[in-house]
Amino acid sequence: MNATSGIWLAAMISHPQWSRVRGLAAADQDVQITAAHLMRDVGSTLAAGPGSLLAVMYSADRDDWRLDSLLNRAHAIGVAAVMIEGDAPVRRLRS
Repeated sequence: MNATSGIWLAAMISHPQWSRVRGLAAADQDVQITAAHLMRDVGSTLAAGPGSLLAVMYSADRDDWRLDSLLNRAHAIGVAAVMIEGDAPVRRLRS
């Protein structure tokens, strides 16, 4: 993929090989993914940019503040989609 091409998010998640990927939340599936980035640790520098798919290797507790912070940072820079390892739902931070 380069800056002038991409794949539609809706097409990607409807592909048969993605049948086990489930959406937890989606603001808009009518976006193009123009790059993909793997993040091995939620505390590392966020190298993804607008239009990116961010794949996060994260198996810790789903109400960890670091995950919340990562999602906020990703949203702020325009990441198109975030894919998180595992199948446990993301939980709301306790107040």
